[in-house]
Amino acid sequence: MSPSITTPVSARTYSKQQKSQREVERSQSRHDEDVKEKNRLARVMEHKREFEERVVRRREAEYARLRVEREERLSQVLKARKEERDMKRKMLYYLRTEEERVTRLHEEEAQKRLGYGCATPEITSVFSESDDVSFMANMNPAKKLKQDPVNMVSAKEPLFQMPIFEESWGASSVDAFLNADATQDGGNEVDLWSFSELPAILDGSF
Repeated sequence: MSPSITTPVSARTYSKQQKSQREVERSQSRHDEDVKEKNRLARVMEHKREFEERVVRRREAEYARLRVEREERLSQVLKARKEERDMKRKMLYYLRTEEERVTRLHEEEAQKRLGYGCATPEITSVFSESDDVSFMANMNPAKKLKQDPVNMVSAKEPLFQMPIFEESWGASSVDAFLNADATQDGGNEVDLWSFSELPAILDGSF
């Protein structure tokens, strides 16, 4: 077997080999760094998803809490308004009832002062002297009875003229007049006129 023959390597070739080796080492180093960064980013993305889910859950809980608080405040406001309306309604009812009671008391006092109570009708005509004067003054003086010519009688005409007796009346005549009874034939013992003679009296022929 023939001995191996080693050829000397030139400095130029050695320099190229060294340069290539350094490039390989740098490439390997960059690859390792990229792998590390990828793993770190993967862990970060995992934490990011967890963080986002945690933030979403926190915001949902906060929204639910705020909604409950808003509903409670709204319920309190509505309850306060209802209580205020009820209070105003009760106050108005009390004031109206009190006003009616005071008015009724005043009316009863006025009725007592006027001299009639509940048993007497409330509408009662009470006239005083001044009321009579004003009432008479308000009467229409133009309203007078119309004169009827048929019913007009002269002032000189004698009405219901009593008969004049020529003889004087004595005590016996008065007693006879008071104690006398009518006769059976309808006549009268005393010479007095009767209602049957009234037309003759009116005509003046008695």
